[in-house]
Amino acid sequence: MATISVILRKDKIKKDGTAPLHFLIIKDRRKSKVTSGIFIDPKYWNADKAVVKPGAPNSSRIKSFLKNKLAELQDHVIEQETLNKSITAKKLKKEIYGEAPTNFFDFAKETLAGYEKQKMFGTYDKSAAIINKMKAFVKKEFSSESLFMQEITPEFLDKYDSYCRKEWQNKTNTVHMNMKFIRKVFNDAVSMEKVEMKDNPFLKYKLKTEKTQRTFLNEEELTAFANYTCTPGTRMELHQDMFVFASYTGGLRVSDVLQLKWKNLDKTNINFTIRKTGSQISIRVPDKAMEIIKKYK
Repeated sequence: MATISVILRKDKIKKDGTAPLHFLIIKDRRKSKVTSGIFIDPKYWNADKAVVKPGAPNSSRIKSFLKNKLAELQDHVIEQETLNKSITAKKLKKEIYGEAPTNFFDFAKETLAGYEKQKMFGTYDKSAAIINKMKAFVKKEFSSESLFMQEITPEFLDKYDSYCRKEWQNKTNTVHMNMKFIRKVFNDAVSMEKVEMKDNPFLKYKLKTEKTQRTFLNEEELTAFANYTCTPGTRMELHQDMFVFASYTGGLRVSDVLQLKWKNLDKTNINFTIRKTGSQISIRVPDKAMEIIKKYK
């Protein structure tokens, strides 16, 4: 029968004086160690009882994480040994634990890098803001700079929802946008086998949205906007022209306006691929929009 315990690796002390906590798997006198992802000051570790001492930073959080993970691993041991009585400690480590706990913020950076590579700068900025907001929440709630994906539970998301509304005065749809990004990171992590499907909190947590009433400019308001006199050659004039052009060409997204080239124009129509959906479209350019095109010829 394999045994699992928690040990402090004093042989791997970092420059800041902290040492990693590992799960030690012993099977047929053979040992295998796997990191918990947690580092603590050795003075806060009770080696006899294998627990974090009271007074340690985030002691309650660490105790809870270790207790839950240890119980989970012990259940896996029984399951794996039942299936394969000759399984080794090394194989047990791989079967019951897999990879080390994944830090949400580290993995989310990879998502941001993907947006940057695809030149999705608007999405990048929004997602980076969500990450920074989550970091502020974790620091306030847990006094920590890191967050394991396994710690993001439906209860955690409820607390984060309340935090966004109270601390940032976010409305339901803004919170929804935050949660959608967190869900995407989880889905990516599951696809890359960094997190097990059962650890995805969105299997139980449901996103909330509210219907909103959109308002649109009428013809008189758009004309007033177009006729406003800007100083020639300024960025304000450029932004005014972009907005008016987008309005008269069916409400194009700014990301689509920015990618337009002269080759997309065939006298009367602009033909291009929508960046967000990948759809190819052709739009007849009305006279007022054509005047703006000729202005920049």
